[in-house]
Amino acid sequence: MLSRKKKLSREQFNFLLKQRQKRINTCCGVFSYKENPPEGFHVSVVISKKVTKKAHERNYGKRVLYTLLSKYIHLPFLGYLLVSKDGYTLLLKDQKKVDECLYEFFEKYSQK
Repeated sequence: MLSRKKKLSREQFNFLLKQRQKRINTCCGVFSYKENPPEGFHVSVVISKKVTKKAHERNYGKRVLYTLLSKYIHLPFLGYLLVSKDGYTLLLKDQKKVDECLYEFFEKYSQK
């Protein structure tokens, strides 16, 4: 699980929503991030009620994704992940594939 210090604060999240950010589609959803972030690693996971109605299922998905994202805290990153329905079902069925997808995203991101 990702520590609270590594998650986006409300101010950072609102800042990202107002600013222009880059968006990249991945297998689990859409990553929106700021290029050249000033701080270290800060990320947030958003799972809408449209994806799954039950709160405990959304929280479970967030916990799993935060655990998978905790491998990349050494990178400078400021962004959030909007999880899609297909991404959520993939997360429940095959976490290894989601992990590979995140690895590919952060490989491309770290090369920039």
